[in-house]
Amino acid sequence: MKTNLNPEGLEPSIEQNVVNAEAITYDSLTVLQKQRVDYLKPMIGDHAIKVVYNLDKRGPNSWIVVYEKVAKIHKATYDEQRYQDAVIENIEVGNEYLHADLIGIFSQVRGDLKLQPYLTNLKRNCENDLYGLFLVKETYSIETIDGKEKKTAIGYKIIACLKPDSE
Repeated sequence: MKTNLNPEGLEPSIEQNVVNAEAITYDSLTVLQKQRVDYLKPMIGDHAIKVVYNLDKRGPNSWIVVYEKVAKIHKATYDEQRYQDAVIENIEVGNEYLHADLIGIFSQVRGDLKLQPYLTNLKRNCENDLYGLFLVKETYSIETIDGKEKKTAIGYKIIACLKPDSE
């Protein structure tokens, strides 16, 4: 179900940050980033470096929000863990997904596990589940109309999983 988006659809800064994250080492992080890695590493393992490197100053990928998501994953019930594992099995870190693809993935996983389907706010509920398990950057289609650039959100690039031992 995954769809690779046209690389031109990605904002250059997103692509560059993700590429740079692959080569990042602990020693090249700032003091604050090292502290955050040290704090997250017992909960999510070695990919804490990639998570911390890709944090934003605010929004769903900010330190406070990501920490809360990791803590929630860490305290998940058995049934919640089954759902998380099934979602992680169907979404690959590093890939890009269109909104429709993700809605289909979450629908399939919820159906397979005999969970209540999402009947309203489909995109929003699927986004909430996605952001709850992954560090994600939105991808955009950029078109020029009458000399002005118009960005339209079309999907997501999966940067890192927030659950331990899943990458």
